[in-house]
Amino acid sequence: MSKVTKLKIPELKRNLKEYDQKELINLVSELYKLNDNVQQYLSVKFLGEETTNDLFKNSQKEIEDEFFPDRGFGKMRLAKARSSISNFNVSLCRGRDGIHKHIWRY
Repeated sequence: MSKVTKLKIPELKRNLKEYDQKELINLVSELYKLNDNVQQYLSVKFLGEETTNDLFKNSQKEIEDEFFPDRGFGKMRLAKARSSISNFNVSLCRGRDGIHKHIWRY
């Protein structure tokens, strides 16, 4: 399988400078519709702490359900828990420190 050629950041910036504001809004809107991570990131960016708390609670619930479900036995898939933590951190765009800072508040 061949590698897919990706656009580099300087090229992306150069191309985006050619767009007017209306075209940029349409581009961001399309990205928002296509990708859940983009939706979460933009929600955190524009709505702030409220969205961050909701995302944290969703991640917390996913992890609890994986290990301690309301009914039955947990599947105990560590990969699923790590994925939930990773998605939370990506949404906040804070890397590994995102969830650690949030956990200590609770």
